[in-house]
This record gives sequence, C-alpha cells and structure tokens, in this order.
Amino acid sequence: ACACACACYPLLAVLLVLFNREFVFAKMFSALQRATLSSSSVGRRASALLLLKQTQQQQQKREIHRALMYLPAHDEKKARKAAASGVDCVCLDLEDAVAPNRKAEARVSAAKLLKEVSFGRSAVAVRINPSQTKEAKEDLAVLLHPDATLMHTLVVPKVESVDDLEWLFSVVEKALKNRKPRPFISLFTQVESAKGLLDLRHIIEFDKSEITESLILRHEGVIFGADDYAADIGAVRSVGNSEMLFARQYIVAHAKAYHMQAIDLVNINYKNPEELKKEAQEGFGMGFTGKQIIHPSQIEIVHEAFTPTPAQIAWAVRVTEASAAHEASGKGAFSLDDRMIDSPTVKQCQNIIALAIMAGKLPAPTAAPPPGSPAALAAAVAEAATKSGEAAGAAGAGAGAAGGAAATTAAGGAAEAAPSASSTTTKQ
Repeated sequence: ACACACACYPLLAVLLVLFNREFVFAKMFSALQRATLSSSSVGRRASALLLLKQTQQQQQKREIHRALMYLPAHDEKKARKAAASGVDCVCLDLEDAVAPNRKAEARVSAAKLLKEVSFGRSAVAVRINPSQTKEAKEDLAVLLHPDATLMHTLVVPKVESVDDLEWLFSVVEKALKNRKPRPFISLFTQVESAKGLLDLRHIIEFDKSEITESLILRHEGVIFGADDYAADIGAVRSVGNSEMLFARQYIVAHAKAYHMQAIDLVNINYKNPEELKKEAQEGFGMGFTGKQIIHPSQIEIVHEAFTPTPAQIAWAVRVTEASAAHEASGKGAFSLDDRMIDSPTVKQCQNIIALAIMAGKLPAPTAAPPPGSPAALAAAVAEAATKSGEAAGAAGAGAGAAGGAAATTAAGGAAEAAPSASSTTTKQ
C-alpha cells in the first residue's frame, strides 16, 4: 500500500495543477493516506457501512415528496394547521422565512413541534441556515440535542461545494454517534448559485463514496432555489421560466443519474392556480419528482400534477402486462393498439406504475421482491388487475386517448428517483 501511495502522489499533484479540482484530489490523497496507515480500519468501516445499508434497506419504505411546503418554524399556529393538510412534506424553515432577530425562537419552536405534533401522513423536514455558518451550527445544536426528536428530512440551502457537506457530516455524526439505534436522516440539498450548479456532480458523489459518505445522513434529493440562482447569475425572472431551462434540466439529469429526487422551483404567485398548474405539469414532464410550495392552496394542484392520471396508469398497466406476456414467449418489440412498444416505452410505463403505487393509486406489492424491481412491478400490475376492474375498464376506454405515448412521455423518468425514508427516525 505504501509503495502504491508513493507512486501515485506525483501524478495526483500534476493533475491537481492541471484541472484545479482541489476538493476531489484532496479526497483522493486522504483515501491513499488511509490505505497506507490502516487498510484494516478501512475494511472494517466498509463492512460497517454495508451492514448499516442492509439494515436501513430492510427498514425503508418508498416515499416521494410531490409537494414540499415551507412555513416559518416560529409560527406554531401555521405548523399545527399544516400537520392536518395531508401535504407530502412539511418543511419547518429556519432560513429565509425567519427574520434574523427571531432565529433563536424559530429553532426552539422547531424542536418543540417535532416533539409534540403529529404530522399524520406528512414527512417532516427542517431547513437550517447555510452550511458552515454560525446560525447553522446553532440550528444543529438544538435540533440534534440528545433529547430532541429528529426530523425525517434535513434540508440544507446554498450548498456550493463538498466542503459544505464535509462540515455538515462531521457535525451531525459527532452529535448523533451515541444514539441507539443509529438514526437515519434523509438529506436534501439546495442548488442556489452558479457555483453550486457547476459543482453538483461532485456534491452528489461525496455521499456515494465509502470513504466520504455519512453513516447517518443519506443524500436523497436536490432542490432548485430558482430565485437565489437568478439573483446570482443576474437573470430576470419570467412567467415562462425560460431563463431557468438549462438549470432545471441540469438538476434533473444529475439527480436521476444517481437515483435521487429532484424538487422543482417554487411559484410565489399562490393566488394564480392556473399558472401554478401549468408550471407544475411542465416540471413533471421534465422529470422532476416534486415541487416546492409556500401555501396550503397549492397542495392539491401540485400533488395532482405530479401524480399519473387514471388514463396514464391504465395504459401503463396494459403495456407492462403485454410486455411480460411477450417476453415470456421470447418476443421483444411488439405492437399494441397500432403503436410500436419497445424497451424504452416499457420503462416509462414502469415509472408511471411506480409513481402510482407511491401515490396510493395502485396497491403496493405484497410479495417479497425488492421495491421498484421488475418482479415487484409485475406483482403490482397483477394485483391491480385482480382487485380493480375499474382500471381494466379505463384501459379499454382510454387506449387510444391521452393515456398512450403522450402519457409515458409526460412521466419521463419521474419515478426514477423514488428514494427511501427510514422509519428509524420519528416521522411524526
């Protein structure tokens, strides 16, 4: 190991100068040093990580945040109303929604709400202040106190480099290392600047390496902070969001490449439901899995936009059933209702079915296959066919309608992320 490390150091130094990727190569140097000093300790850590992942996977249930609703953490009245709203995710905000002179009050209020309030079916997130700031350190000191009830999801704004995650992982693991059983917290980071967008791949990969990943946090989603991003690049916001097209597609591509959720920009015109509906449907069509919202009136519109329609579900069920039958007979591409069905179309239909299951529109598989696997999807289709004559009827009626190729395109790959949330933290 020592000889290998010595041979690699000069080459890495040259690459460091040429490509100016300090944070990447710093991690590579660190990895080599660890291998040199104690290969056995690295092996033990890898084994521990593997065991932890297996345990978490056994405890996970599939969830998706179609709507993530912010509210100021110090406003307990709004928080208690939100608990009964049925929104996929309630986010208690300690950042933008809270004035500087009320930060201390807000973090104490957030901890109190997490401990006292039942949020029903809603996941509970807390957005802290930007990483490495004095306010973030104080936020985490209260939220991760030994007596505190942990949030389901931690949202971290303005993440621009792996240094922000390295600091966060260190603080969280130090605070929670003695908790039994070991907790699991979903992590969503926000892209709000040009630098954060350009470094997104490295930020995501930081939690995918056995050397640098967290034992407690799991980076499961990326949120697009469009207003801060626009201010950072000097863009002027428009109703059609044309100035945001590149950033939105870039975020979706990176999130889906690593099977993460992608949460779209917020619409601040909460009294214009038609604009919100159009924007949400556009985001779903681009591959986003959900959208940020700021008012209860936006919940139903956004939930509906990010849920497949009955016609889309019926078409997806028909295509998946037909595909399974043709595959069993040794056939590949086939024709259904005068449309050519091949592997990409089947994949899109599987995405629709996965989304429908998570939204409660189709029954979840009762068999043992892993969630999202072809066997699990096939089991869901079979169960839907036996339990719901309505779906079969809709399939016959809507075969030539909007539930066809347009429906599969609309879903894109929206269910590709479908990350998980563990019951080991209190979901309230």
